[in-house]
Amino acid sequence: MRILKFEQHHFGFGEVGMPLSIHLKIILAFVTVNLIGMFYLELFHVILEIFHILFEYAEEFLDVVVEHFLETDTHETQVIVFYILSPAIFLLLYLLYRLFPRFYFKLKKNLHQKKLATLAQWHALPLIQRFEWWSFFVVYISYLVFFSF
Repeated sequence: MRILKFEQHHFGFGEVGMPLSIHLKIILAFVTVNLIGMFYLELFHVILEIFHILFEYAEEFLDVVVEHFLETDTHETQVIVFYILSPAIFLLLYLLYRLFPRFYFKLKKNLHQKKLATLAQWHALPLIQRFEWWSFFVVYISYLVFFSF
């Protein structure tokens, strides 16, 4: 297997300068993390929109059914549909509440294992690479804060 190596270029700091490959790695990591973060945010947004559209369709369906069978006006229909949907929503929330502890303990166990592995990797890094990670983290968070507000 042949490994491609970048040429070492220094940028005008005399003997002190970062190789070009490190700059490329930092930029690539920044762009990759940003794209992955945006993908999951957009996916979450699309899922919420789908749930919202499904809820609106269910509400409209109930409106039509209640108006047709009970022959009510708009306000009475809205009140009846509200009292039909409220217990359904509370039932779904209760079911999520009952399922949450199982998922929480599995997630907690997996996160603990990943935390131990990450800490072991972190302690194995030299000081300069730790500094690079922290600087990348600070720049990325600053970027998110700047473009979020």
